[in-house]
Amino acid sequence: MPDKELAVLLSGQRLGTLTEDRHGKHSFSYDLDGPERNLSLSMPRRRQAWGPDRVEPFLDGLLPDNQAARVQIARHHGAVAGNTFSLLTAVGRDCAGAVQFLRPDAMDELDEGVLVPISDADISRRLRELISSRQASWQARGEHWSLAGAQEKVALHRRADQWYQATGAIPTTHIIKPGVTDLPCQAYNEVLCLQAVRTIGLPTAATNYVDFAGTPAVISRRWDRHVAVDGTVTRVHQEDLCQALAVHPSRKYQADGGPSPGDVISFLRALRLEEDVWLFVRALAINFLLGATDAHAKNYAILHADDSPPRLAPLYDIASIYPYSPQRSQRRLAMKIGSRYAYDEITLRHWITFAETNDLDPSVLTAQIYLDADELPGALRSAIELHPPRTDDEHRLADTLMAEVEAQCRRVLAWFG
Repeated sequence: MPDKELAVLLSGQRLGTLTEDRHGKHSFSYDLDGPERNLSLSMPRRRQAWGPDRVEPFLDGLLPDNQAARVQIARHHGAVAGNTFSLLTAVGRDCAGAVQFLRPDAMDELDEGVLVPISDADISRRLRELISSRQASWQARGEHWSLAGAQEKVALHRRADQWYQATGAIPTTHIIKPGVTDLPCQAYNEVLCLQAVRTIGLPTAATNYVDFAGTPAVISRRWDRHVAVDGTVTRVHQEDLCQALAVHPSRKYQADGGPSPGDVISFLRALRLEEDVWLFVRALAINFLLGATDAHAKNYAILHADDSPPRLAPLYDIASIYPYSPQRSQRRLAMKIGSRYAYDEITLRHWITFAETNDLDPSVLTAQIYLDADELPGALRSAIELHPPRTDDEHRLADTLMAEVEAQCRRVLAWFG
């Protein structure tokens, strides 16, 4: 059986070739006459092909973690659910970042596609199908976008106050999520947490909480898309930290062998991004205060803007476990601070040890933790005022979240007398 190939494009230019051999192994080689850019920091440009140890984590990181979503992609497009090459052949025309995958004989389809208007009622129907049936397809007919993660979601194009389905290779501009099915009002939770984080000065994805004909959802404007005044959309390349570190997404949590805070800090320092080191460390502290337990390596990303060095992308997918009466085993952060994962066991001593281990100034770090613990309750209160609860469930979530964040911040402020 001959090898299979896909053309790999970055910002619309052919960058290289993805190959699947007869054993199902994948490799990537750069076109020597292609643009002087890297597909991933884990695969810098070179003459030799990159093998499966670097290629597989990158490819898998472009597809849903949700296996049911992969099965639906396969059914919808006649692909193989367990084969990343097959899935990206089907839905690789609009991936996270600026990367696209096309059959070499279909390069003329790069500009194909139309925008199909979609009503709020139709969006509501799609979201409800995702909520009620975990076998529902994320994509509709004609859509060829792919997004990572375990949460059900849809990607749409927004232009002049109208929503559209983006077919073919047309870029989507927004991601819409109804929230985690098993956690009531999780989408509202995420909007409040991100708004609070934004209020205290950290860069986050731009989000809003919208009711689509009776179905509430969080809308996130894609920061890997630049929309010009005339509506032209340009893809901006990005990769999550698992991709950048060549770690398979199945190991995204530190406890599963994934990146630790020290790994991330060393990686950012190797890129000479000391300001981003402190942004990452501050994000760790905010997640600790919020009880945001899902801040694993795939929930941090590197943005590769044209003509500028890589940098840490805006923060995203931050939500608190506090409103759901977490059991002891559910109180674990995705990354360890000192010797502890559990947010209710971490003390000032653990943060000082963490700082010393990672060559950070303990006095600067602890001063920042004090300031954030002092400001976060007020920022959350402002977020609730900006996005007031509309239902009894949302009222209960907001009240519980507010009370628990205040309690955690009081505990931390007590460290300082």
